[in-house]
Amino acid sequence: VPMISTALLGMFAGDFLRWRPAELSGGRRAALLALGGCGLAAGGFFWAHGLGWMSSPLNKKLWSASLVFAFGGFSMILLAAFYWVIDVKGFRAWAFFFKVIGMNAILLYVGVQSVFDVAAASRFVFGGLASLCSPAGGRLVLALGQIAVYWLILWFFYRRKIFLKV
Repeated sequence: VPMISTALLGMFAGDFLRWRPAELSGGRRAALLALGGCGLAAGGFFWAHGLGWMSSPLNKKLWSASLVFAFGGFSMILLAAFYWVIDVKGFRAWAFFFKVIGMNAILLYVGVQSVFDVAAASRFVFGGLASLCSPAGGRLVLALGQIAVYWLILWFFYRRKIFLKV
């Protein structure tokens, strides 16, 4: 049920963004979505800490109801911010990095991880730089290297207009 609720929150947010009454401008739409997200996040934290014995902890492994509310709220706030910046204000050029990932997210989630050892590729390409850093800095370099390798694979498919859809 919590997983279905999370998916439904995303569907409701998407439907809200596609809803086009004449009196609702893009800025107002973003503000209302952010306000709804703040309400959900506040409700999730209240449910996690403010109900005494009826509280439900923010627990990712259990995917608790309070987690659905809190993280659903944060996601709506971020969606509202990106919608406002990209669609309402028109600042699109910086988002190309995310567009490449979003156009083939299923391929990233299912295909690349099971076929290609991205961690090994990151160590091969960025291992020398990571060895020059502190242990924490080296882990950061390798993690950013994995993101770069994933992105380059997805960019390869994006350039050839190959998209995995369900």
